[in-house]
Amino acid sequence: MEREQSKVECGGTSNTPAERTDKRASVKVLLDWLGFTFTDPETSLDKILQHFNELLQIDFTDWKPGRRYYEGYANSLVFENINIYYEGASNQGIHVDITGQGCRYIEIIFRKLRVQLSTNHMFWFDLMKALISRGAKFTRVDIAIDDFGQYYTVPYIFQKCLNGELTMKFKSWSPNGYFGADGNAKTGMTIYFGSDVSRFQVCMYEKAKQLGLESTEWTRTELRFRHERAIEFIQLILANNAINKHSDIGVLAAGILKDYITFRDFNYKDSNKRRWKVSSFWEEFLKGVEPQRLASALPDRSILRTATWFKNQVSKSYLMMELAFYGIKDEWKEEMIKEGSKKMTNRDMEIIQEFRRLFEQDQTRFLDNAIDMQ
Repeated sequence: MEREQSKVECGGTSNTPAERTDKRASVKVLLDWLGFTFTDPETSLDKILQHFNELLQIDFTDWKPGRRYYEGYANSLVFENINIYYEGASNQGIHVDITGQGCRYIEIIFRKLRVQLSTNHMFWFDLMKALISRGAKFTRVDIAIDDFGQYYTVPYIFQKCLNGELTMKFKSWSPNGYFGADGNAKTGMTIYFGSDVSRFQVCMYEKAKQLGLESTEWTRTELRFRHERAIEFIQLILANNAINKHSDIGVLAAGILKDYITFRDFNYKDSNKRRWKVSSFWEEFLKGVEPQRLASALPDRSILRTATWFKNQVSKSYLMMELAFYGIKDEWKEEMIKEGSKKMTNRDMEIIQEFRRLFEQDQTRFLDNAIDMQ
């Protein structure tokens, strides 16, 4: 994952009041899980094996029997932590899970293919597009952001949460871990933002302790996209790549993290938490990254719903008004617009501007997506 793993260099302060002497830090971003399903009943197991052979040169004979009776599937095949589950219920299709280690193996294949083909192509972008063109529907995407002791630790984040020094789009957060008498998490502390059943969840945990690396500082922040959110994130990745060939999945993920969670410094003089100063460690960690809304790669659904509602419910009344007032009161439409403008909100204008911006960027893709979403 050369593009996605490229280190994001940014200045930073420590996650404690004392500043570090090193002002430049590296953050490693990884695609850590990819799940997708082929639901077309015409798509057979042999066809999927053929896809992997064509796209990644994985030979048919490389696959071995995997776990049985998992998540409703009777059988599975596995190769280098790439799992294909089949023989499930009629509506389950055939599902593929690529774990974190599977993603790392595929990146090795990418490098091998680029050497063999003497090309800069074959990245995650290319594989995602190829899978979609073959009927895959993405159901899970995990992005891991690794901080090696430069910006914050999970206990520090935990204390910020306890103090209420954050604003977020999630309704709740919850800690997890086994603690000793000294108050330290023995196997590492985990903080979840959002519920386990939500379509999007952020998880921060002590990766070094999880692996038994006591002398290493390693905090992992995972962004876990499920079902509709996974589809939206993939669409966001591909839309940005279509506009900017050098777009970075890590930058998009960091932008979504910035949009969902903000850590702040307590200000007893102001009761409005959203006016509190953004904590320096968080500001530096996400330095230069713009907040990124999920689903912004597609036209806002409310515009399309309004257009559909107008066509189905109002078109007849509109024609009647047009015919009745023609030549008698031609300014009736201007009066309607003036009345509507009184009811417009800033959020309504943001939706309209985003809708038009996306249309101007890529009219063909925009209209195709608009048709799909109606």
